[in-house]
Amino acid sequence: MGHGKKWRVAEDEAVAAAYVALTTTGGRNGAPLWEAVRDRIGGVRSARAQQNRWILISQDIKVFMRFLTEVEDEEMGEEETVERARDVFRERMGREFEFLSCWRIVKDCSKFGGQGQAETTTKHEVQPPVPAATEPPRVASEPSPPYAEVEPPSPAAVATTASPTVATPGSEESAEQNENGATATTALDLEFVHQQLAIEMRRKNDLQEDELAMKLFAEARESEDSQRFFKLLKRKKLLQLEQQVDELEQAQQRRRQRKS
Repeated sequence: MGHGKKWRVAEDEAVAAAYVALTTTGGRNGAPLWEAVRDRIGGVRSARAQQNRWILISQDIKVFMRFLTEVEDEEMGEEETVERARDVFRERMGREFEFLSCWRIVKDCSKFGGQGQAETTTKHEVQPPVPAATEPPRVASEPSPPYAEVEPPSPAAVATTASPTVATPGSEESAEQNENGATATTALDLEFVHQQLAIEMRRKNDLQEDELAMKLFAEARESEDSQRFFKLLKRKKLLQLEQQVDELEQAQQRRRQRKS
């Protein structure tokens, strides 16, 4: 492995391959993940340097995977889809996607995942050793459902509290229609709540990952990697905010359309 500020493609690929191997098949023999990566790769790079580099690589790969999902089309082949996603990355990020070879190494890794496994990715991807002078970061627990106390009434509950009526063919038909309508409304409300919970869980996991990464890069803010990290973090937050707003607007629009 080379030494100095400039990382080579071969070094990036070695870090990606070691990460995949150690997180999917084990083989660490009880050693911390990045110490095991360091032992597997060798060279003069420290475990901390390799961990910091992987954070940059993995964040770019996540963004690229999101763009892949956006441009995916059944009529396009895999390579055409990849090229389209690279174009989108260039347009939105203002630079080239540098880690295509690393993406090819990790794209089938279940612990890395794509956009559909964002929650799994954030739980496993960044596990830095805690410096002795700092307090261990708290592990983010699953958020309590913010709407747990506001559940739509079930059709059975509505039927129980309703005043008795004389059963006639017309009233039975009307009651059946009301029951079907109530059931559809309840399903839509629950779907909307679940979507919001998923968004909130993903947001909390992202915050945890960013907090851990910031602690690592804050130790050497003047280094090239640290400056690049904070620049990427700013862009990431802007992209995430745009995505969250789009998801919320789309969910509300679908909900209104199904109710109408």
